[in-house]
Amino acid sequence: MSEIYLIAGPAGSGKTTLGLALADALGVPSLDLDDVTLGLVQQFLGDNPQHDEPSALGMLREARYALLAASAAERIEADPDVTLVLIAPFTTEKSSEAGWQAWASRLGVPESALHLVWLDLPPKVRLERMAERGATRDATVLANAGGGTPLPDPALPVVPHVSVDARLPVADQVRTVLQRFGNASVRR
Repeated sequence: MSEIYLIAGPAGSGKTTLGLALADALGVPSLDLDDVTLGLVQQFLGDNPQHDEPSALGMLREARYALLAASAAERIEADPDVTLVLIAPFTTEKSSEAGWQAWASRLGVPESALHLVWLDLPPKVRLERMAERGATRDATVLANAGGGTPLPDPALPVVPHVSVDARLPVADQVRTVLQRFGNASVRR
């Protein structure tokens, strides 16, 4: 049976860093929402110059997740015992049992194949990380925070998950995930 690790968390929490490290430790492929959908977003922005990146990402949310699901489902169909690491916020998917069930269905796996990892990080540290990475999609949030608007707390998952302190060194984060979901064997 497939094992699908979903690395989720708010902007600036280190989803990509952990996801790539976990995939490396397991010796398995990873699919990052941003990478899988880069062409789609660039095409949209080129065709719609009146939109900025944050609004484009919002408008393309369903299409982006459909591409991620299709990419993952293709790999799962090719190898029903595949282990994958998927990297995305999974905001809707983790917010309700129905959303979680729908995501499993889109991938063609039972819910038991999904391992949700939630990266937890205090707002102040998230802002520091967002400022450090300098992504254009974070500009509005950073500007608002600079003007005194507090960073909202992200909605926590309501589905089974393991919470990982994103301030820990990445190797410790990976170890936490592997200890919690010990049915996966490290291949390195």
